[in-house]
Amino acid sequence: MKLSHSILLLLSIFLLTTSFQCDKCHEGDFKLKGTRVWLPLKGQTQMTFIDELGSVLNFKIKVIDTLQTYNNNECSSQFRSESIVLTLYLNSTQTDSIWVQLGPPMSVSLHASSTDTLYMSSGRFFNSPPSNVVIPLSNYKVGGKLYNEVILFKANEGNNKSTDSIVLAKDFGVVAFKYKSRNYTRN
Repeated sequence: MKLSHSILLLLSIFLLTTSFQCDKCHEGDFKLKGTRVWLPLKGQTQMTFIDELGSVLNFKIKVIDTLQTYNNNECSSQFRSESIVLTLYLNSTQTDSIWVQLGPPMSVSLHASSTDTLYMSSGRFFNSPPSNVVIPLSNYKVGGKLYNEVILFKANEGNNKSTDSIVLAKDFGVVAFKYKSRNYTRN
């Protein structure tokens, strides 16, 4: 009798502890799952924009498209994760920039900084509802061109607004931004 109670007690403890544990051992790779089209800039080194005065300006960019392998020491396993990072340099000294990252499974992160001061930082999952600083829009017109899907990133109220809005368009990447009170749109 004592042996059956002990076995039953051990089985109950095992079931309770395993049912409340998180799934730490992910199987398979983390892929971008169709979001790659939001930054189709692989191989490019610059983007051309027009400011509100009609001046054409070329901005340097850096695009990093990676598939990185990670170790999960808790599970004695490895997994791979895809990501794309775009850095759009806003000045010749490359101290001011817009940084956009696509990560798995369906997320986008954006930062705008000037001389190591972060002015904007936002992130969202593509299927999440809009917020007051990250707004998905359909059929949005920028600089005379209509884009089917865009995400408008706005700075939080009260931030120093060196960069206060950025528009990311599906199939095009960054198509507009406001930097130091000037509007720039993709040429």
